[in-house]
Amino acid sequence: MDDKKSLIVAENLSKSFKKIEVVKNFTTNFNEGERIALIGQNGAGKTTLIRCMLGHYVYDGSLDVLGYEPRTQRVEMLKEVGFVPQIPPPLKMTVSEMLEFFQRLPILQKKNLWILPTIWVCRLRKIWAKHF
Repeated sequence: MDDKKSLIVAENLSKSFKKIEVVKNFTTNFNEGERIALIGQNGAGKTTLIRCMLGHYVYDGSLDVLGYEPRTQRVEMLKEVGFVPQIPPPLKMTVSEMLEFFQRLPILQKKNLWILPTIWVCRLRKIWAKHF
């Protein structure tokens, strides 16, 4: 018997935009330890599914992500979920604001952060490499 914990459970998940049904009655379990690939042509609903899982969209059916309902428990869920898009959104921060942001992260200590952006990026890559 498979004792793997279900991390994401979708039952009859559907999402429409106006009269166009993008995701229709999608049911699945994504279990601990599995590697999942969402494959399909443009417009197949891959991004819509991910956005439902992140609580961005209202949908029909049920969805459980790490024991949370993404729409009503989004803040709590996002404390445990990370998402890195293929193309990141443009940052609307100055270099100074970005440095201040990263300086507040628990993984970084002030001694590891310099004001010069090129040195900062190189040092940050070293720190991140230790954790992957």
